Amino acid sequence: MSWRDRLRPASFRGVVFSVETIESEFGRRQVTHQAALVDVPSAEDLGRAADSFQVEGFLVGEDYDLQRDLLIKAIRDTAGPGRLVHPYQGEKSVIASGFRVREESKEQRMCRFTVTFGEAGELSQPTEVVDGPNVLRGRADAITVEAEKNFVEKFRTSGFPQFVRDAAGTTFSGLSEYLATPTAFLSGTYTEAVGIFTSINGVAGDAFSFVSENLSEFQQSVGVFARDITDLIDSPGDLASSVTGLIGGITRTFGSSSGSIISGLLAYFARAPRPTPTVPTPSRAQVEANNAAIVGLIREVAVAELAVVAVTTPYDTVDTAVDIRDTVADLIDEEAEATTSDAIYGQLTQARAELVESLPAPDQSPAQVVAYTPAATLPALVIAQTLYDDANQDAQIVKRNQPRHPGFIQGGTPLQVLSNV
Repeated sequence: MSWRDRLRPASFRGVVFSVETIESEFGRRQVTHQAALVDVPSAEDLGRAADSFQVEGFLVGEDYDLQRDLLIKAIRDTAGPGRLVHPYQGEKSVIASGFRVREESKEQRMCRFTVTFGEAGELSQPTEVVDGPNVLRGRADAITVEAEKNFVEKFRTSGFPQFVRDAAGTTFSGLSEYLATPTAFLSGTYTEAVGIFTSINGVAGDAFSFVSENLSEFQQSVGVFARDITDLIDSPGDLASSVTGLIGGITRTFGSSSGSIISGLLAYFARAPRPTPTVPTPSRAQVEANNAAIVGLIREVAVAELAVVAVTTPYDTVDTAVDIRDTVADLIDEEAEATTSDAIYGQLTQARAELVESLPAPDQSPAQVVAYTPAATLPALVIAQTLYDDANQDAQIVKRNQPRHPGFIQGGTPLQVLSNV
């Protein structure tokens, strides 16, 4: 992997921006003492100086002004340290100062800015902590409201031939089929798409843990939706609320497996590539518009729910939390770029920023995954006792490495284990 592969998109508090130049300053604090009648001065080292980063960046695009306002809010209106993703040096906890924005009439659709970030360090007094689960739960509800409004504005079947209704009904039937037996889908075609959530939950194929008291209720809701699709198509508002209610019920029903279920839903309803420009009949054009509205509704609500799942899932390592955060943030970015609604765009962008601020959580274990090679073939129990002085840690070793038999882990073969537990 070269340095280019290690570059990361720059952002502050989850607001992404482009970088033109970035200057980093490092050093140590020193005081020079010059005594009377002494020719040679002496320097006293007072410790490491705070790192600082001066960024000259820009925002560009039709929605640059919305991004500009979010960046202003992140820097001016939000107290305390924030997370800076430095394109060359990774994540830093910093305080922003000296933010200056420049917009010129000759440069349309963009602004340039200069901002200085100083290393935040650690405060000795208590600081405010973002309540990620509740914040993102509220954000997901707001996204759902806007997604339903947008769907109702765009979905039409009245006044069109029957095949327009049939096409929409077929798409909604696919949703009900997926939700009726999601594990059947995940154990086959869509397994790769949900690998990251599947791996952290330790589930494979159809071995999912369900919240049994909610399962029958959820299945009943799916059945009612499947039965009433034909009638619901004539009432877009009721149709939208039925769809979002089912998606919102995934977490309550499937518990720790909901991340995999929702990720599979996103894979099932992937956005189609933009079609070659043609001049379709009005009816064919409405079929395409309806399908785009359906997919948009499902995906926008699903990524919002996935953000909630991401911040409520326990992680055994910081690396895993960061991987999940970045994966979900990328999905949110895709939906923000695809939507034509300013309201949905704004809500999704806020959701991304709140996700980045919430993961890793303040109480996240600092453990990291490291390599360990046992000298001989040993049971997982013995390896756990050797590494952690706790044989009960054998489960996480087995889960992470999936040996053929936990009682005979091959010697000389590198294992992935936690640095500390």
